[in-house]
Amino acid sequence: MKKTKQHDEKFGTYGVSLGQKFVFNYMIMFSLLRGSPGKAIARRLWRLLSTSPNSNIYDFERWGIRFRLNLNSNYMENKIIFNRRTHDKEEVDIFISRMTDGEVFADVGANAGYWSLRLAKAFSKSKILAFEPNPVMLERLISNVNLNNFEKRIKALSYALSDSNGKATLTIEYDKKFGYNYGQGSINEKFISQNIVADDDFESSTSVETRLLTDCLQEQKIKKIDVMKVDIEGHEAAALMPYLRATSPEDLPHTILIEHVSAECWEENVIDYLLENGYKILYNKSINTVLGR
Repeated sequence: MKKTKQHDEKFGTYGVSLGQKFVFNYMIMFSLLRGSPGKAIARRLWRLLSTSPNSNIYDFERWGIRFRLNLNSNYMENKIIFNRRTHDKEEVDIFISRMTDGEVFADVGANAGYWSLRLAKAFSKSKILAFEPNPVMLERLISNVNLNNFEKRIKALSYALSDSNGKATLTIEYDKKFGYNYGQGSINEKFISQNIVADDDFESSTSVETRLLTDCLQEQKIKKIDVMKVDIEGHEAAALMPYLRATSPEDLPHTILIEHVSAECWEENVIDYLLENGYKILYNKSINTVLGR
């Protein structure tokens, strides 16, 4: 897999022009551009009005957080700019309302760092473990952590959490119009066969290290996780079930988000297991379930 270059330049090197700020502040935030056609127009205007030295990379600040966003190869990074509605707003609000400063948050499937950065901004004393096995996205995650001086709050880990320690093949989605969507990769064979279209002309997979979450916590000298988000494209149950069974109930997270949209890929229904073991559903929508106890 070709590794994209993440730049070490200071924030603002890939600045947003006044015209782009107008597109964001008025045309997107005030819903002048609605739906998929509107977003397509917004993206075209954004590129036309660009003064960045790289038309795909932008330094953008939102929610008081600095992001270096690569817009040509990850849907999630596009959402930070082009979605008027805050991504996972209700879920993030629930986590912020239930967390206390100093608690440990595990971000499993961290992508470019959206969730980790939001909670690191809200809780300066908390420890965040951000798991991202895709080397391209790991580089972008670390870049965003560094731009915000969150190195002491967020620990980026390159492991793919699973039900055993070893190696696995991470396959990346390829869209003929969009190109690589580096934020959508999976080691789950059923998910890959059902959802990921690879590019036959280019390398779209890479070998990654798989680890048990319990082993990672021991290595990082973390006694317990207090809150957790798991979004790893159909591999949620494989990553969670060994940890849930090996951990004493008092040391399990009080709040867990699980992306359930690919539950048909699970060997065991992890949400049912949690409900049978003292958790209740706090929030549920088309793709995510938040559980608490």
